[in-house]
Amino acid sequence: MRKKLILLLVLVFLLSFLIVIDKFFKKKIFIISSTEYLLEGEEKSEGLPPEVFSPPLPPEGGFRVLINDDALFTNTPLVILSLFSGPNTVKMAISNFSDFHDAEQEPYISRKEWDLCKGQEEICRKLQIGELTSYEFRVYAKFYTQWGRSSEVVSDSIIYKKEIPIEEKPSERAPEKPAEKPKTCLPYLTKSIRFGAKNDPEEVKKLQAFLRDYEGFKEIKETGIYDKTTFAAVIIFQVRYAKEILLPLKLTEGTGHVYKTTAQKINELYCQKQGLVLKISCPYFVKNLKLGMKDPEVKKVKEFLKEQGLFEGIIDNNFDQTLFEAVKKFQSQYSKEILAPLKINQPTGYWYAATRKKADQLKGCYSKR
Repeated sequence: MRKKLILLLVLVFLLSFLIVIDKFFKKKIFIISSTEYLLEGEEKSEGLPPEVFSPPLPPEGGFRVLINDDALFTNTPLVILSLFSGPNTVKMAISNFSDFHDAEQEPYISRKEWDLCKGQEEICRKLQIGELTSYEFRVYAKFYTQWGRSSEVVSDSIIYKKEIPIEEKPSERAPEKPAEKPKTCLPYLTKSIRFGAKNDPEEVKKLQAFLRDYEGFKEIKETGIYDKTTFAAVIIFQVRYAKEILLPLKLTEGTGHVYKTTAQKINELYCQKQGLVLKISCPYFVKNLKLGMKDPEVKKVKEFLKEQGLFEGIIDNNFDQTLFEAVKKFQSQYSKEILAPLKINQPTGYWYAATRKKADQLKGCYSKR
């Protein structure tokens, strides 16, 4: 009797095992067949809509994720994500890690609360106890169609600080008295001057008058000819104001050519002598910009940083990696005026308010901020 019972149990076990194996192989065959069906393309895709093989459609402006509406700082790890995708997006995945190892697909929504500390608890602990004073968090996102096709990965970053600098909290600032607009003057020199070239005599006369009357070169006469005496005086002038004229161009010696930085300094000094400020459309830089953006304002930034001797790249509307590095160099060069007021030790590469303010000053703008 005992042997029969054992035999019966063995048979039941074998039967159950065979049923499980059968289901497993049927499922595998279905998966393999489905995969082949999709990969073969038109040859085996009868009955499937073309959308099966298409990735998500990008929205106007491209796929994006913005943290706290593109803010630079946050003083809490709980933030709001703004997510931008196209009309055929049904799901999304979000993570604090570029490999999405902790992410799951979820229904697509355009606004979502997010915890920057998710998976990064140790960093957040150090921020809370003061071992770290600030940290730049980055959030990654990608979007999916109903068929599982995914978009490119997009990301945004934000700097966590317990105390957000005043620059980033305009709503909390005390009302400021309107700054008195100084009287302005137009540029004194408007054309370049080069030794041996066909120069405008009237411009040369103005240059000679400036050097004689304001810079002490009494031997210079207003002839309208860019002679050796004037040429030598310009070289001395360039060395005298090397920080503003030569250093931005990475030069150590005067050239004698009256080009942009030399003319800019002459115009600035001429206006100062009249008790005026050089007139320029201010503010010259008006938009916050960062890596990956496309905007006509980017071209102005590239041109400015090229004048400063910090950018060597293509002058276009793309905020590329080359510009990102140039902005960081600019921020480091003027760290006392850009980074120190925000209590930041390292350059960010963001073309935001404090950076724009310094750039405007260098362009000759008075500041209302």
